Amino acid sequence: MDSAKPNLPHDWEIIGDTIVAITAPGQIDNDRWGKFIEALNQPNTKKVLNFVRGEVTIDAIKRKQAADAVTACKLEVTVVTDSRLTRGVLTAVSWLGANIKAYSWSDIGKAIERVAPSAVGRSRIAEIADAFGAYPID
Repeated sequence: MDSAKPNLPHDWEIIGDTIVAITAPGQIDNDRWGKFIEALNQPNTKKVLNFVRGEVTIDAIKRKQAADAVTACKLEVTVVTDSRLTRGVLTAVSWLGANIKAYSWSDIGKAIERVAPSAVGRSRIAEIADAFGAYPID
């Protein structure tokens, strides 16, 4: 991932056992999404941290693929989003048993701490978040 300036609506980097993803408005290419789902299904993947900016549209098929991978692999999912509606929906999903927690951008430190126990991992994740947060969404 080029954290200096994300140029895709969805990109990710693997840091230890965690996939750190960024998602912005725009169409996510099916091939790219397929590679993301493959990464979710890797045995070394245990956690997902997704930074989301703006109004993101992910179709039902892609949502189902992600939900299936998260459920099958028992992944811990953390989402940072500016959408109160999304945070509310994810909180409700957690009540149904999913290991998912949503944070606002103002609580990004808590989100990073949830997934990155090491200072090195937290530092790299903070770099990605800073670059993505500084990137203007049209």
